Amino acid sequence: MAKQYVGESIQCWMPKQFKDGWEDYAETYCLIENTYYVNMNESNLPTEPIRENKELRYYQWVPFILFVLAFVLYIPRIVWVSLQSVIGINISIVTSHLRKNAKKGFTMENEDIEKKTEQMQYKKKKDKNVEGEFWGHRLTVCLLVTKVISTIVILLSMGFMDYFMGLGPFYGWTVTMDVLQGRQWQQSGTFPRVTFCDFQIRELGYVNNWSLQCVLMVNMFNEKLFIALWWWYVVLAILSIYDIFRFIFRFTVYHQISFISSILTCTGDNEINRAKKFSKT
Repeated sequence: MAKQYVGESIQCWMPKQFKDGWEDYAETYCLIENTYYVNMNESNLPTEPIRENKELRYYQWVPFILFVLAFVLYIPRIVWVSLQSVIGINISIVTSHLRKNAKKGFTMENEDIEKKTEQMQYKKKKDKNVEGEFWGHRLTVCLLVTKVISTIVILLSMGFMDYFMGLGPFYGWTVTMDVLQGRQWQQSGTFPRVTFCDFQIRELGYVNNWSLQCVLMVNMFNEKLFIALWWWYVVLAILSIYDIFRFIFRFTVYHQISFISSILTCTGDNEINRAKKFSKT
């Protein structure tokens, strides 16, 4: 399938005097040194400075780009595991223990709630370190830091793709609009399938300059791949930003009291006051 739809990385149209060895050399050189796009409606090739600005510098690096993006997205996980070791708590063990207790089921009477509240307040004072910090507060900070780092990583990855692809900011939106409006790559110049390459050959004491027309069939797949990847990053960014605000709202006093009251099914004023007292712990 790859041979049928992609074939070689690059294929160039050679002059008649080029032999097999010359053809291999020219295509290898063009693959390494980048190619540039010129609209077919232009009668002449642009000047050298303009050609350099139009060079496509991404197609030979696509596998490495994807590897780097995948590794960068794993950074928040590394940070989260490291922060757990710093604060001295393993969330996996804690959540596993809570699930086991939740399956058994339990009920709490009003006296039990007051007793449990006093125990938690005593434990909180006992477990304070020299600086007066409680590990629960540090856990909250670690969670918030991890979420913020995740969002920053996603935004930086989007910026990296915009810069490296050389298509300007929000290239995914631009290319998507071009596709929906029926604007082909021949007009837009994004992910072009036909490009040009310049190189020199020294023959018998003088240098010949050649400009070859090449086909980048892999760009047909790169276009779909990076559009899908860009939109996936947009979804991740939106969900991450929403999750940060949702996380912060969860630690407001109003939400804590509402959450505890809903679990304990508080109806009277005394029960609501106990829920407020419990939330302060």
